[in-house]
Amino acid sequence: MKALLIVAGLLLLLIGLWPDAGSLYDLTGEEELPGQLRGTVHWLYSAIRPQPKQAEDAQIEWPIDSAFGMNTFLEQEVLIEVRAQTLKMLGDAGFDYIRQQFPWEDIEIHGKGDFIDRRNEPAGIDAWAKYDNIVQLAEENGIEVIARLDNPPS
Repeated sequence: MKALLIVAGLLLLLIGLWPDAGSLYDLTGEEELPGQLRGTVHWLYSAIRPQPKQAEDAQIEWPIDSAFGMNTFLEQEVLIEVRAQTLKMLGDAGFDYIRQQFPWEDIEIHGKGDFIDRRNEPAGIDAWAKYDNIVQLAEENGIEVIARLDNPPS
C-alpha cells in the first residue's frame, strides 16, 4: 500500500510538472526508450530542485577594470617583431591581461641554477631574455601578465 501511494504521488508530481511536450522524444530528444527514460529522470530532477534566485537588474561589480584577457603562447614565437605586433594588436583590441606560459624546462635548461641556453648556440644566451622581452612588450602596450609557471621540477 505504501509503495502504491509513493508511485501515485510521483505520477501526480510528474503530471503536474510536465512541460508542453507531446512525447518523451519531444521532452528529451532521445530516440531510444532507455535514453528517454534517463532523460525524463534528469528532467524531473532539474524540475524539482531549487532554482537559483536571479535579479535581472543586479549590478555586477568587477574587482578589476576589465575582465577581458587572452591566453598567449608568445614563448613559441621566434621573432621579436611578431611578439611586439601581437601584443600591440591585443592592446588595441582592448585586452588588459594576458596569461602567458613560462615552461620551467625552457628557463632552467641544463641543470639547477643554470639559466643559459646552449641548445642552439654554443656560447649560450640568457634563457630569461625571451620572457623578459615578453613582459617588457606587454608593459609597453598596457597589458598585465599573468604568468603561468609550467612543469616546475619536483
